[in-house]
Amino acid sequence: MAQSRRNILVENFTSRTPWVATLLLLAITCLAAWKVRQSNVEGLESTFTARTQNVSNGLRENVLFHEKAVQAMANLFEVHGDVSRAQFATAAARHAPDLSGTQALEWVPAVPHSDRDSVEQSARQDGLEGFSFQQWQPAGGWQRNPEDWAEEYFPVYYVYPTAGNEQALGIDLASQPTRNAALRRCRETSKAAATGRIALAQETGSQAGFLLFIPAGDRGFAVGVFRVGDFVNSVLAGRDVTGLQLRVTDLSAQDEDEQLLYESEGYTSNIDPRWQEEFLLDVGGRRLNLTWSYRHEYVASEVGWDAWIVMLIGAMLSGLVGIALQQHVLRRSAEESEKRFRSLANAAAAMVWVTELDSSCSWLNKQWLDYSGKPLSQQLGYGWLETVHPDDRDRVKSEYQKAFDSQADFDLEYRLRRHDGAYRWFTANAATRHDGAGRFIGYVGMSFDNHEAKQSRAELERHARELEIANTELEQFAYVASHDLQEPLRKITAYAEIVREDNGEQLDEETRRNLGVVINGAHRLSRLVKDLLTFSRINRQGKELVPTDANISLNEALDGLEVAIAEAGAEVSHDPLPYVIADASQLTMLFQNLVSNAIRYRSEKR
Repeated sequence: MAQSRRNILVENFTSRTPWVATLLLLAITCLAAWKVRQSNVEGLESTFTARTQNVSNGLRENVLFHEKAVQAMANLFEVHGDVSRAQFATAAARHAPDLSGTQALEWVPAVPHSDRDSVEQSARQDGLEGFSFQQWQPAGGWQRNPEDWAEEYFPVYYVYPTAGNEQALGIDLASQPTRNAALRRCRETSKAAATGRIALAQETGSQAGFLLFIPAGDRGFAVGVFRVGDFVNSVLAGRDVTGLQLRVTDLSAQDEDEQLLYESEGYTSNIDPRWQEEFLLDVGGRRLNLTWSYRHEYVASEVGWDAWIVMLIGAMLSGLVGIALQQHVLRRSAEESEKRFRSLANAAAAMVWVTELDSSCSWLNKQWLDYSGKPLSQQLGYGWLETVHPDDRDRVKSEYQKAFDSQADFDLEYRLRRHDGAYRWFTANAATRHDGAGRFIGYVGMSFDNHEAKQSRAELERHARELEIANTELEQFAYVASHDLQEPLRKITAYAEIVREDNGEQLDEETRRNLGVVINGAHRLSRLVKDLLTFSRINRQGKELVPTDANISLNEALDGLEVAIAEAGAEVSHDPLPYVIADASQLTMLFQNLVSNAIRYRSEKR
């Protein structure tokens, strides 16, 4: 018992060893992956602030650069007064040679309503055919209006470059609320003033825009026109922004819908606070918020790849070690199971055999080897078929192969040669074998000696055939006998009835009664002959069983035995009999045989 417990403990420990080793390796792998990830996170955090600070400074420098360009154009008008369209273009090209990020530079004069016609006429003389002031419409968009709508206008008079900005010429900036607010603030403070988010008149896409006003005394304003996306992208293009995304919002905007100025393409929110930095940027008196963050996929790739590689390698190693150990345990378990199976099979009374997926035999137990008298090596594969009787061999091979093709359990009967050369009948029962994944891998079968049972069945079949022949001959005899006996019985009945009818008045009572007995007896004998024929055919064509009065059948039987009862001096009495489900004629014969045997085999003392 103690040894058994030790074996169980060893087996349990051995079976769990692969799992313990695998889990331990996985734990070490997870720890190493976590360390790698933490190192990557720390490295990413150390570079994030520096990178976003660098790009934000670049945006701030770009704002200042463009603000200086607009300031230079304001100084031009403040110093020189009247400046022609050509002079404006030359100065704009000189002061702002790199307009990347700037849609246009504009000159917006202050025009009293009394000077409107002369200003429009002057622009047409400069080559701007059809030039006219345009008014902002409440429903959106700009429209030429010949009627005066203000005491003072602020139209876009000069624009550089002209190409792509033709739609802006003539629009009265003071007629649109957002533009007018920045214009008035600039005029009142004499400082640069930027608009909130607007849709530029020349905008053909969906970018947000803004204007930067710088006053030129009382003469008007130099204006910088910016598309926010182009402005930001012109700065980002020259810097490393891999994995970064930017969101620019206007904190000075009262309406939340007007706060968003720019978002990087594919911008995602819900950012981990570790990967988010904010910087403030002043543009024309408006506070813009620059929100920098890392993209999810970039963080995952930078932080996670090394960790995942470590995890993958560790998991693969853990899996390989676990699989190797598990296979070792399974192999040992399979070997132990195979030993137990063979031990049990060798102790069994039946002959046990095992086949593989290719239908070849891989093992036979001791009983088979002792019976055949051949060593195992000669019967493995298909050598065992040599033991099968030659007359059964082809049938066995055919049914055996059909079973393999269908992968179903099967039974076979065949004769096997014993070591002394004698053949005996065996019944083989085979069950399918499957591996751990449920795949068919062959059969395990048992062959039982049923030689005596086979001979007994053959003997019973022989007796059955002989009985069938005897029944057939009996039926033929009964048919001939009934045919030959019916004619004399009909004559007896006919002549007895003639005698009774012709001489009925001359006969005494006893003679008439005796004639009745003769006639009744002849009728019963006729029925008996017919019933004999019916009885001979009972196993071939039975009558339908119906509810039958047993009293009537008994009385008919007693009438047929009237003479025998009288000669024996017997008395027959009976209780009332029930209705039974039977054939009436057969039931009458049954009663007749019972009473007749009772009279015939009665004691001589009676």
